[in-house]
Amino acid sequence: MGFAQALKLVLELEGGFEDNRLDPGGETVAGITRASYEEFCRLTGARGAERFPGLSQSEIAAFYRWYWDSQRVYDAESGGRRALLEMVPEPADAALFQWAVNSGWGVAVRGLQAALLVAPDGVVGPVTMRALRAFNGRGEELKTRILAAQMMHLGDSHGPQWPFFEGIANRVIRTEKTL
Repeated sequence: MGFAQALKLVLELEGGFEDNRLDPGGETVAGITRASYEEFCRLTGARGAERFPGLSQSEIAAFYRWYWDSQRVYDAESGGRRALLEMVPEPADAALFQWAVNSGWGVAVRGLQAALLVAPDGVVGPVTMRALRAFNGRGEELKTRILAAQMMHLGDSHGPQWPFFEGIANRVIRTEKTL
């Protein structure tokens, strides 16, 4: 998959401008909250925060490229820090990315760890990296596990009465069908 395909998936799932008073994220454009976009601009020097919610496609893509690369972990094999999603086999990378876009990196990383059957502590260290390397060449299986973990998290943390339950469940189903 890689970034381009994952971005395409996220944009298909997210839609345009939303401002649902029940959504704790507040205003969003293509799944990007105003606060997240302002943080991106502050950290990268990008411009456009004043145009929110009228972001261009290139501004949206630049944000998501930054978000894709933002979860960096130490990779003992290369001896440096790399984007986590570079090390997640395809198409599991896109499944994990859409979860991070929807719920944040903290939740998505713990979900990845649950899918890898390691302690979901939110820290991608040597144990998580070893388990992740064991899935090289098995991206389909890991994708299925990530999506199952996302559904379990949805049920455990919110339940079917939550106003966004059905929408997020449908997102997981659409991700499975698309990938």
